[in-house]
Amino acid sequence: LQVIDDIIQLKTNLRIFFTSRPHVQEEVNRYLSIEMKTLTIVAHEEDIRAYLVHKIQSDNKDAMNDQLSREILEIIPKKAAGMFLIAALHIDMILDELTITKRRSALSNLPPGLHAAYDGTIERMRESPRRFELGMKVLMWIYLAEEALEVIELQHALSVEDGAEALDPDNFPSKSTLLHCCCGLVTVDNETSTVRLVHYTLQEYFNLYEEKYFPYGHNLIARTCLTYLTFPGLTGDAFEDIEDLSSSEGYSEVQRLRRGIEVEYALFVYAASQWGHHARRQCDNATYDLAITLLQREKPSPGILELTCTSCRVKGWDCRRGSLHVAALFGIEG
Repeated sequence: LQVIDDIIQLKTNLRIFFTSRPHVQEEVNRYLSIEMKTLTIVAHEEDIRAYLVHKIQSDNKDAMNDQLSREILEIIPKKAAGMFLIAALHIDMILDELTITKRRSALSNLPPGLHAAYDGTIERMRESPRRFELGMKVLMWIYLAEEALEVIELQHALSVEDGAEALDPDNFPSKSTLLHCCCGLVTVDNETSTVRLVHYTLQEYFNLYEEKYFPYGHNLIARTCLTYLTFPGLTGDAFEDIEDLSSSEGYSEVQRLRRGIEVEYALFVYAASQWGHHARRQCDNATYDLAITLLQREKPSPGILELTCTSCRVKGWDCRRGSLHVAALFGIEG
């Protein structure tokens, strides 16, 4: 935004058009020193109906009839209030039912407004305990993560069980399973493969109810990261070749070896760089013991400490490469 404002100050004939979510408006006004014309874009009812028709036609015909279809096309566009997201959540709630009677009942009890729709969607997730457990883990990671995660990183994170001693690819949940378990609350950016919440208002919703849904979230993420960093492929021995090459051969070979580790262990960079930031917020005894074990290794992994310190410096902290300094930064004693 600052660069755009600098260009505007050149008094050129340049015209700029950009789109944003409503919550960005205040930030834009703060940076740009000119008066702007704004246009609020909302979904028209006919567009929402076209979307609903597509969803109905793609669904199980045995649990749908013409009368129910007409009722859906009449009621949901009015309740959506110009928001596709509300319509999408509502139609998913209805089509998730297995009979016409239950679908009509769901239509009659659609929650009003986005927050109520989020409440209803999470309650729908609860109907399958296993789906609910995995879905809430997905939402926890996306909401609390220090940076956006790619699908493969999230799959690695969700595969880690307490006490695990090695990476288990057979425990990776599929991409479709991750999305299915969240009942439309999560989406994947096809260009970057990153997983994100379906709408910025869901972030605001979790800001209000973080203690309700993720009371121990940071601790669980920190423990997962630390467990991951104990896996055999990420111990000090795994980095010996890299360290040897760093002092002898070329940069490209060092990068090749490091990239090989990061491909096989997709969560490595996130786990190594961010575990301390989560542990600093929450850290029970089990997580604390894992942190002490990592920092007191007889042969600590230089790659892990390097990434940890780099992430600290990005946040403006003075971090020197060394276990003691890292422990001090994150308040870890022992």
